[in-house]
This record gives sequence, structure tokens and C-alpha cells, in this order.
Amino acid sequence: MARVFDFLHVTNDVLRERGIALPLEGQSTTSPETRMDQGLAVQKQIVGDAAVDAMYANAPVDEQHIQRFLSGNCFGDHYTRTGIDVPVREMLAALGGADAQVRGHVSGALSACF
Repeated sequence: MARVFDFLHVTNDVLRERGIALPLEGQSTTSPETRMDQGLAVQKQIVGDAAVDAMYANAPVDEQHIQRFLSGNCFGDHYTRTGIDVPVREMLAALGGADAQVRGHVSGALSACF
């Protein structure tokens, strides 16, 4: 949060200057009941069915919750939102701040774009 705190304030100032009412309308398309299934579908669209299935299959039982969190939260809560499509989301994710995951995001961006 500390890395983006100033950016959030500047962004809000720009939005207000342009006459955009804050807070913005919610962009969520999932509910707690649907986010896992919808997130898993988007994750498989981006990463590929085989790769996602392998991540689940190769995760130890005591780490399965991490795979579910990734599918439900990261993909279900965030990637399914309106406002930015999947190719743009993948390009933004690949730009920085997730250096350890850049290869995966670049691969996802390429899959989403081509």
C-alpha cells in the first residue's frame, strides 16, 4: 500500500478535476458464491487448462488452499471485474511490482492478446 498511496491520491484528484464522482461504482461481477468458478475459468483462459490443472494436481494437500485463493481471489475477484479487459490487465500486471511472476504474466498477456 505504501508504494501506491501517493498515486491513489493523485488519481482521485485527477478524477475529481474531470468531474468524475467518487467513489467509483463497483466493478465486481462475482459474489463469494461464484468467484471461485468464474476465477478458475479466467485463470484457465489466461494460463491454460493444463497448466492450472497441473498446479492443483502438484500442490500438496496442505497447500491446496493457496491454489483456491489464487483462483478465487486473484482471478475471481480481480480479473473478472469490468473496466479493463483481460489483455490490458495482463499487460499492466507484467509492467512491474510482481517481478517474480513477470514470466507468467507476460505469457498470460500473450495468450490473452493472440
